[in-house]
Amino acid sequence: MDPFYLDRPDLLDEPLFWQGMFYGPFEPTVEDVFKTTEEHFGLRPTRLDANRFFEDLEETKIPCDYYPAHFVPVTETNNWRVGVTWHAIPRDFMITFDIVDSTANHVELGELGGHFRLPVFRWCEVQSLALTVHSDRRAKAYIALVLLPGIWFGKDEQLLEIREQVISAMAEINFATKRLPELADRILAYQQDDNLHWYFDEQFGWVNNEVCSKRNPDRCKDLTLFHSVRELFRGVMVD
Repeated sequence: MDPFYLDRPDLLDEPLFWQGMFYGPFEPTVEDVFKTTEEHFGLRPTRLDANRFFEDLEETKIPCDYYPAHFVPVTETNNWRVGVTWHAIPRDFMITFDIVDSTANHVELGELGGHFRLPVFRWCEVQSLALTVHSDRRAKAYIALVLLPGIWFGKDEQLLEIREQVISAMAEINFATKRLPELADRILAYQQDDNLHWYFDEQFGWVNNEVCSKRNPDRCKDLTLFHSVRELFRGVMVD
């Protein structure tokens, strides 16, 4: 089956969307004294039944032999739209980090889930994308938080500074109402990898050494992907 893409910017205001994006850090562990992250962090209540998430949201009849793919865009630069796609595949599910060109062609840069293909971005790249929306603080927060699950943090990252930026973004969109520093700590700890190394390659641009990442040229031979990433950031200042 092929994806039938639906633009869903409205999902940015749906609590279940955010819980799905951060399902790993939200999952209580045996060490946690609380039973549910929703109450502990004061997550906003949802209007939807989690078991019927896609069915309740569906407003468009999907053609035969297609499945609904809900694309949540957060910004556009150099004629590329950036966001995530929730793929409601029958008997399966995945979230991909996509960039979409002017012809509506989706380029999947990575995948969040059981068959993960991460990391997708560097934090400085996400911050550069946030600058494209100028002074719109809420839009900046959406960019940071939607793309955050696609980032792994190496040992050289300035995590204290990033932590403050994540806390600020969560407060801006009223994502949670309690214990934001603790929530940011859980997210950042979940996404740390001291063995991660990003480096610049003359042919492929910024790439990494992670065996599961599509931005590792030793593991991904799709030249279109690397070209698309370079086009996305063309003229956009990144470190």
